[in-house]
Amino acid sequence: MIVSIKLKNITSYNEEVTISGLKKLNFFYGNNGSGKSTIAKYLYHLNASEENQYLNIESCSQIGYDEENSQLLVFDENFIERNFIENENLNGIFSLDEQNEEIDKIIKTEQQKIKANDLFYQELDGKKSSISQSKQNNFTTLKAQVFRKRDVFKDLSKLSLKHSGNSNNHLAEIKTVLKEKKEKDISLTDINTRYIELFENEILEIKTNVKVELYKELRSLENTINKVLDTIIVGNQDVDVAALIEKLNIKKWVEEGINYTDKTGKNQTCPFCQEQTINEDLIKNFENYFDETYKTKIKKIEDLKQEYIVSSNKIISNLQEIVEVYNPNQRTTLLVTEIEQFFTDNIALIQYKIDNSNEKKVITSLFSFKKKLSNLIKSINTHNDTFNSLGEKKVELKEDIWSYLAYHSKDEIEKNVEDEYNLALLFFEFDEIKKQVYGASQKSLKIIEENRSLTIDTDTAKDSINDILGSSGVTGFKIEKVEEDNNIPKYYLKREGLGSVSSEIFKTLSEGEKNFISFLYFHQLCIGIDNEVNREKKKIVVIDDPVSSLDSQVLFLVTTLIRDLVKKKGRTGSARNDFFNESIRQVFVLTHNTYFFKEVTFPMGNKLCYDIAYFQVTKINGKSGITQLDKNNIDNDYNLLWRALIELRANDNQNNIVIGNIMRRILQTFLNFTKVNSNEWRIIEELPQDDPKRIIFSSLISQINDDSHESNPLDELHFQRIGQANTGDLFDVFELIFKDIGGEEHFNAMSAIAT
Repeated sequence: MIVSIKLKNITSYNEEVTISGLKKLNFFYGNNGSGKSTIAKYLYHLNASEENQYLNIESCSQIGYDEENSQLLVFDENFIERNFIENENLNGIFSLDEQNEEIDKIIKTEQQKIKANDLFYQELDGKKSSISQSKQNNFTTLKAQVFRKRDVFKDLSKLSLKHSGNSNNHLAEIKTVLKEKKEKDISLTDINTRYIELFENEILEIKTNVKVELYKELRSLENTINKVLDTIIVGNQDVDVAALIEKLNIKKWVEEGINYTDKTGKNQTCPFCQEQTINEDLIKNFENYFDETYKTKIKKIEDLKQEYIVSSNKIISNLQEIVEVYNPNQRTTLLVTEIEQFFTDNIALIQYKIDNSNEKKVITSLFSFKKKLSNLIKSINTHNDTFNSLGEKKVELKEDIWSYLAYHSKDEIEKNVEDEYNLALLFFEFDEIKKQVYGASQKSLKIIEENRSLTIDTDTAKDSINDILGSSGVTGFKIEKVEEDNNIPKYYLKREGLGSVSSEIFKTLSEGEKNFISFLYFHQLCIGIDNEVNREKKKIVVIDDPVSSLDSQVLFLVTTLIRDLVKKKGRTGSARNDFFNESIRQVFVLTHNTYFFKEVTFPMGNKLCYDIAYFQVTKINGKSGITQLDKNNIDNDYNLLWRALIELRANDNQNNIVIGNIMRRILQTFLNFTKVNSNEWRIIEELPQDDPKRIIFSSLISQINDDSHESNPLDELHFQRIGQANTGDLFDVFELIFKDIGGEEHFNAMSAIAT
């Protein structure tokens, strides 16, 4: 249910106006042009498609509207346009068969099952999330436990143990050691003693270097590969499909597609176009195209690619080993990164040749890195010439440290593996249960759908509209049903002598008839459904000025229909605050017609829903405002003018122009109603010439005599006089004028009412 609406920067709502305190039943009263229809249009836009948006509602908002479970029905002038003028036919309205209680019971039972399944489904999701969180927590705990074991070596400051800042990589390293079964229970005393021996000195020996034989091996392989890459390889050109494959450049596509075909020769469906176009001859053509000569050549490239990958990996591994022990200013790392990208590009080019064998290609030679590799070799050799043979022992010490860490982390890791396995089993079990719950809900949905089709019809709504038309004396046209197309029911307006195009017939109706037939159709939408999708949704009904052009009899019928629509569910307890029609969640009624408003809100019989609110919409100086009233106490225009004037006086407002304009409108209304001759103003003669009240009196009566409803060149002069006057004098003159025209008693009565 919508509990509040904020309107801003939309039509006459220049400043923010908030409608709070909304109830299930809401009545809005206001004059034409005060801003009522803007409320209805904004509410319609809450569920209107983007292309139907014609209002700037970016600054507007609401609280409480549940789009997924609600259907907004808005009756206004645009409803008539959308349904009766723009469309030839009306959507059919499904009426529920109230007598079929057994089917309704089945539907409700299945709905309850679905609701229970949904709750259980959410519960299972929660448990799965809990399992995932437990796994994550366990893993986080394990990483912290294993990583903390490094602390025993924190004083070995000259020994750089890798992964010192990354617990993930540290754990991965430990698992690698365990996998290779290199864990050992080494004495800490032994490790500390060896550390002092190996790292107290600044001398380090580098035991690795660039392996020239790997370089030569790869250079030789490059020559072999380039010879093959420079050869154009095509399929058997003697087969029928060769030209087509070459023209469309679909060799790879066809080659992969053959793997999905049945080699038995039976006609079969193409795995790509899903048509039965593949037969034995086509398969043979494809296979002949990719003959053994072609396959052998491709296989050779693939073998060379694998050989190249192996060879390049050896070089990268060699360089990465160097990075571990020799990496001044990250230069070795940068070189490894360059060469890795170099190998990646060449491997990709070889693969491209495999995929596009009819193109000549050539890979770049590792020779381009010869200078950099030579410099690295020279640098390492120079370094090793300076150092002694302590390098191997230092590496061995590091390995022993990892063996020590792995040995003392083994129990925690094995425990974590066991826990993860058990959690995975539980996760899988919940997953299987979820599938069963989902299947049960789908079964219930199918049962609901099947039973719903037995409980709806579109004739009841049609007949109801026609019955009301007939009983109200509206004759000459009625609603008829169009023959269903694709099981979609439609209505049309039928009028003697005018064919069956609803939009054309509608144009021949009077304004009263148009409003009446439109409202009757809308009323049926409120108590039925026009689409099965909306069946379970609760309706929010908005009715904007339904009686603008209706006679008294039709007004009574519309009033009765609305009152019946919003009647309470029961006489006691919470039932008084609910609608009798359970498919309706909330209702907004907006009108400028005082008589209709009094009738539709009349409390006789206590028929209406008790959860009710009243609002008054006003527009002052071009700005709309909305006030909530404690009860059904809507003022007419004249009362509102008096109320506004008294409030301005009570607030000591000095805006004489506004005050004078309100006074003028009150006086004009009173004079028009009482027919008092305003041309004879006696009291002005009793005021001294220098009395400022005389000027105010003169300005007010001049405006009245000049007819304020028309544009007048003297308006500026009148306003200038009043604007310079004392506000207290303004109110005194206003009272004197009423005394002068015999309205003193009326003045006192209205002042008391407006207070």
